Amino acid sequence: MFSPCKFCDGNCCISFVITVTSFDVKRISKATGLRAEEFAELRLLDLLSFDDDQVIETKNGKYKEYYVLALKSHPCYFFDSKKGCKIHESKPLACRIYPHDERGNFGRRAFCQFLPSLFFRLSRPSKKLLAKYEKEKKAYAALVKKCNKKNMTRDAAFAFLTR
Repeated sequence: MFSPCKFCDGNCCISFVITVTSFDVKRISKATGLRAEEFAELRLLDLLSFDDDQVIETKNGKYKEYYVLALKSHPCYFFDSKKGCKIHESKPLACRIYPHDERGNFGRRAFCQFLPSLFFRLSRPSKKLLAKYEKEKKAYAALVKKCNKKNMTRDAAFAFLTR
């Protein structure tokens, strides 16, 4: 399958924290043989804008802390500056639709260089992929809600979301 990413230097992989869902973690684990804790983490919520349905609330003594499930490191744990994405076939769905949004529209803040940007503007993610993204996003939101009701510690919440 043709991918405009082959013409890019990975600006999105270098510049963004890659948030993931439990489903992404399971797909990546299966494809790589890595355990979730080797490549994913609960990352402190220090973002100005975020999807509220994906915020994990944990307890730390008498205080609450807020996290998002994300790939470790910055740049992306699976990005190789010479080879690009090492898990291209099993990468998170958010990466698969990027630089498009969930409706398939080209994003205003895309980090794509000229040539990949041109290819991406001429193509859109398939309706099937966008539907899968939406379905998993809703299912993950329900899982996060269930997790948040349990009032767990950070480690327990990570284990709950990645089992």
